[in-house]
Amino acid sequence: MVVALKGVGSEALVTRSGSWPTLRRLMERGAATLEGTTGSVSSDPAGPLTTLGTGGLPSEHGITGTLVRNEERELAAAWGPRSPINVIATLAEDLDEDLGQDPLIGLVGSAPVDRGLIGGDWYVEHDKDEVTMLPEGSSPARLVESASEMLRRIPLGEDDVPDLLAVALEGRPDGVDASLSRLLEAVSQQVGPDALVVVAGTGGYVDAGTGIVDAGHLLRRLERRVPERPQVVEAVSPGELFLDQEVLAAQQLSADVVLEELLDLGDDRLVFADAFPSLAVTFGRFC
Repeated sequence: MVVALKGVGSEALVTRSGSWPTLRRLMERGAATLEGTTGSVSSDPAGPLTTLGTGGLPSEHGITGTLVRNEERELAAAWGPRSPINVIATLAEDLDEDLGQDPLIGLVGSAPVDRGLIGGDWYVEHDKDEVTMLPEGSSPARLVESASEMLRRIPLGEDDVPDLLAVALEGRPDGVDASLSRLLEAVSQQVGPDALVVVAGTGGYVDAGTGIVDAGHLLRRLERRVPERPQVVEAVSPGELFLDQEVLAAQQLSADVVLEELLDLGDDRLVFADAFPSLAVTFGRFC
């Protein structure tokens, strides 16, 4: 079983050291560290979740955020209908392929990006995984209830073929930890003591009240500052602004113009430590 703690990072665990007794017991009984890194922007769980599923970084598996561009250069929601698939296979996909589709693969989550934990169609189109997707924002308790129901409904761990259940929980460390305890109890009852459990955080979100900037307000200010006020921003996701390339071409603007205005939005305080076009990241990988 793989349990992803969305929005939970080492800093939150260190500062609330007494609020996660279940996770602490797991750490004492097995291999554990608070020094790991997700290798991507922690405010957007899409990349880290697929990293947990594939074992590769976003630069390798291709799911770089909640929004990605497909081969037609169209924006698509990661793991949505028009999204490009992961470049490398997940553990769940490899298990299915190597063992003749005999493993049982299950997922319980509350957002399309949670699919990154198991993938799906790398080897077989419309892979028959057991997927329960609850409404976004569902509580950890409700997600664990669904996972427990799945454990009762399908025979996970009842033969010698390895199965995999992935659960994505989101919330504060104390609430997530209490639900994790109930999930471990359900696994113990249905599967027994020999189940391997892996728990990993996607990295901490920024807490409200610590100087965060509303994205909508930021975009309105940016649009006002760019010459002739074209609607240059096509979409926004955590850590990224997607520029409308057709608008830039029609207005004869370069991305550098937008970057300059973006970095100057802070007035009397710094909003961005840095900003750069995605092309710079691409070149950085090879130069």
